[in-house]
Amino acid sequence: MKPITRASILGILAMQLFAGTVAHAADSDAFYVQKERGWFWREPEPEADGEHPAKPQPVAPRPEPAPMQQKPAAPPTPAPFSTKWFRENLDKYREQAIDNPTKENVTAYIALQRVMLDKASTFSDVWQEVILQDTDFNESKRRPSSSAGSAALDEQALASKTHVAQAVAERVGVWFFFRSDCSACDVQLNALQGLAERYHFKVLPVSLDGRPLIRRPKMQFVADKGQANQMGVESLPSIFAVVPPSSYVKLTEWVASTDELVERLLVVSKTLGLIDEPTMASTRPVVQTKVSSNFGRDMDQKILDDRQSLTDYIRKEIRSSERAHSR
Repeated sequence: MKPITRASILGILAMQLFAGTVAHAADSDAFYVQKERGWFWREPEPEADGEHPAKPQPVAPRPEPAPMQQKPAAPPTPAPFSTKWFRENLDKYREQAIDNPTKENVTAYIALQRVMLDKASTFSDVWQEVILQDTDFNESKRRPSSSAGSAALDEQALASKTHVAQAVAERVGVWFFFRSDCSACDVQLNALQGLAERYHFKVLPVSLDGRPLIRRPKMQFVADKGQANQMGVESLPSIFAVVPPSSYVKLTEWVASTDELVERLLVVSKTLGLIDEPTMASTRPVVQTKVSSNFGRDMDQKILDDRQSLTDYIRKEIRSSERAHSR
């Protein structure tokens, strides 16, 4: 082996230095060739094979907070011992007295009842004063409170009812559907006989089985020939008001008295237009001075808000009705 000389060492160092210079120069050339790509920290990182970058998920907007709802104002408390206060509270005191009947609870309920009854008594006293002094609102004008006065009005109404019913009997007949073995039909025939004798209605008995009532073998009747089915007879006895040539109205499907029958006949006659309202009113044991059914529909709200105006408004209508009745 040859000894390493100083010249050899210098040669080796020179070669290493040259090699570094060449490598550095190569790197520098590469930089200048690719300098348009910018600095390394602006370079995008290469994607891994087979992988795709995750897409950013949209962020849901935060819901807006619900507006604060204001609680409705509590209704005003009624004045103690007013009618509304008693309506809302008296039952509470009564229930408490029943569920827990201590001396204090029961006494409190009795005391409240006393206050309520005293208020009602005061109202009743003033009511009596008003109707005695203000004849427009005194019901005695329509129906006398005395026995003699009411008896006289009853007699007048009965006479008018008899007269009107007899006039109706000239235009309206009565059909009586029965069956021979119907015991209720036998009872009903008595009332129908009174209707014929007192008010002169013509009654036509119609037998569903073609035979007379068992207890009345000699009664006059006609056999049913489909009329019962046509007129809708469902039970017996069944009575109809018949107005020639083709009108009929069911009066009853059970036993009715003579008075009930004549009253229903008058109502049916009014409904069918055979008698008018004043004629019908004359058969009632009360003076028919009623306000109109359309009364008050065009009334101004200001009238309702003023007690005196309201009273005068109603008084005027009552007097108008009385004048119309007296004509």
